[in-house]
Amino acid sequence: NNGDLYYYAFNSSTKVFDLKFTITNISGITNTKSLRKVKINGNGSRFIISDTNGNVFATVNDNNNGTLKVYDVNLTNYSYSLNSTLSSGNDSALFGNSITIDNCGNRLAVSEPLEHKYYIYDYNSGTNTWGLTSEVRPTQAADPQTGGALSGDGNTIAMGKYSLLIYRVETTGITLIGELDENPYTGAI
Repeated sequence: NNGDLYYYAFNSSTKVFDLKFTITNISGITNTKSLRKVKINGNGSRFIISDTNGNVFATVNDNNNGTLKVYDVNLTNYSYSLNSTLSSGNDSALFGNSITIDNCGNRLAVSEPLEHKYYIYDYNSGTNTWGLTSEVRPTQAADPQTGGALSGDGNTIAMGKYSLLIYRVETTGITLIGELDENPYTGAI
């Protein structure tokens, strides 16, 4: 809605979702209304948004196409703060076209489809920073344009378009642990 983000929390007394806060114009590197994706962790204490500056595959240009913003939410008073902003050095690769976060909110997977990559970031609570843990360059069949999903514990990522690739994610790197070809697997994630 016009680049705004609305945060709702379930009220167990009334059994409805209550609006807790709104962030107006949350996205917009230079373009308004360019919010691409929003994902939230398991308990709602961290959410991430991606902004491809209004660009999609048909309109990509070289004006800083991709930023990921990480927000923390205080679940007592529902205040929020910008934790970090992540981006790529590639101006026209649509960084953040697909994003996912684990249940704890300490691991992120971000696609950059025009570079044909996924990036895995881990949060360091001691330094309050995000570090790039790994890069995955899947086969063409697992096109990063279609998306990916982290398991709840953040230790597995699945991605695919014509094949579903399943990787084990560790702090030392990523290992392919399985693949389903297009016969049993017929859809994008």
